[in-house]
Amino acid sequence: MKKTKINKPLAALFALMLVLGVGAGNEGTSHTKLALSEFRLIKYRDDGTLDWLLYAEKGVTAGNRIHLQKARIIFYRTPDDKTEVISPQCSFDEAAKRGRSKEKVQIRSPNMTIDGVGFDLDAQKRIIVIRRQVRVKILNSTAKLFAGPAK
Repeated sequence: MKKTKINKPLAALFALMLVLGVGAGNEGTSHTKLALSEFRLIKYRDDGTLDWLLYAEKGVTAGNRIHLQKARIIFYRTPDDKTEVISPQCSFDEAAKRGRSKEKVQIRSPNMTIDGVGFDLDAQKRIIVIRRQVRVKILNSTAKLFAGPAK
């Protein structure tokens, strides 16, 4: 009798798909939820450098939407120059790369912090709209913020 060699990673993936209910003829899979601790989603630029990092203490998936607790998204211009968006809760659509929340939000950069309540975020376009109670604090910096045009 000839032994059949089993591809263990493929077998494990198949078993996971069965547990989660993923497969042919199973249209109810969009309701499958998966809770993850230490959730991370990383986006790289075409040149291989880090574009942004989404981190949360807990993430609960529901289709393309991820409900995050203690969320933080960090946008990188360079490895040393970054802007952070921090919120106790937000919902992030992984396919559209968009997030939103009704909770408090803080945006931190080297030269300022912005606080507010409620936000909409487009990670691809790097656009954040804070809905209300916006407060901007300009920080001390060695750079001249209003130096005018370069000569």
